[in-house]
Amino acid sequence: MKDHIPNVQVEMKKNNIDGWLLYSFHGNNPLAYDFLSLPADAHITRRFYYFIPANGTPTLLCHMMETHLFMHLDAQIKTYISLKDLNRHLSDLLESCKVIAMEYSTSVPSISYVDGGTIDQIRSYDIKVVSSDALLQPITSVWTKSMYESHKVCAKLLSDIAGGAFELIKNRLLAHEKITELDVQNFILDKFKEADCITDGKPICAVGKNSAMPHYSPTDESFSEIKKGDLILLDLWCKKKGSDAAYADITRMAIAATKASPKQEEVFIIVRDAQRMVLGFIRERLQANKPIFGFEVDRIVREYIHQKGYGKYFIHRTGHHIHKECHGNGTHFDDFETYDDRLVIKGTGYSVEPGIYIPGEFGVRLEIDIYISKEGELEVNPLVQEELLYLG
Repeated sequence: MKDHIPNVQVEMKKNNIDGWLLYSFHGNNPLAYDFLSLPADAHITRRFYYFIPANGTPTLLCHMMETHLFMHLDAQIKTYISLKDLNRHLSDLLESCKVIAMEYSTSVPSISYVDGGTIDQIRSYDIKVVSSDALLQPITSVWTKSMYESHKVCAKLLSDIAGGAFELIKNRLLAHEKITELDVQNFILDKFKEADCITDGKPICAVGKNSAMPHYSPTDESFSEIKKGDLILLDLWCKKKGSDAAYADITRMAIAATKASPKQEEVFIIVRDAQRMVLGFIRERLQANKPIFGFEVDRIVREYIHQKGYGKYFIHRTGHHIHKECHGNGTHFDDFETYDDRLVIKGTGYSVEPGIYIPGEFGVRLEIDIYISKEGELEVNPLVQEELLYLG
């Protein structure tokens, strides 16, 4: 963290920000914990503030009982006991500031962790509060070498597991044996366990009209049998165990037949081509050394699907940032659920997952992961699914 301070201060000066105030109470700001290298389970029960000025040494303001938890930080330390002490120190700390960055956003909830009361308090000092996203992202969203390598391993693993799941379905159907969505889900979970991987949610196997619900997942109480002719959507994600591992996240499509219906084929091709558009757009911008904003990526896909007549059936963003969490806190490809005007930066990974979901009929989602190297090269991992997989 200490090494990041000079770079953060340069960025603040470029954006006319007087300081960055990292604040948390009872762990409600994981981004502050991440930046300050505080364990997620650290027993910090009182409010703390870590202030990085555009010039000079950072200052920590914490409760007197908890100073020992922050001794690793490079900062002047001020302590408080009472509310009166806290407010006096905080006012003095920010006395010369006009613009302060905090984990706050009016458009991107994944980086907006500071509560409204605290924002109001800072504004009461006649200070403008702006988002810290430009300061945070290069530090908390970029992959380490270990994350990159573990992601590559898991992306291949997921692709292999999806292939195995489809093979299982095919063989059961050919043998006229019953197989359900739940059976496939359990098959995938068993494979995760064998590979020493973890997931933050159960994988999705959705057939027929269930595939038209993006977050449908079979349960012990509710699941469908897979039958001949069913369209099948598999969505699976995992990461290696360990503190420095990145998720991989893919979706694959198949049909338990030798031929798809004209409508199924049409929708698949539209979704596939929309995904291709994303890759082409990002690659072109990188080669031209031009900036990429999250909302732009989503917008070109959304406009294309709308032109094809299926706009109202594309009901989620085009992709999300991937990090140690499957849905990271970096830029998302989103001009729909939010307006993400953050930059797509080098050294980061994302999902690309356009989809079309027709209620009562079927849904198609194609998801791959991409990585933008620190050299500005686009890596696609795993490969794009070019055709429906036929299991008939």
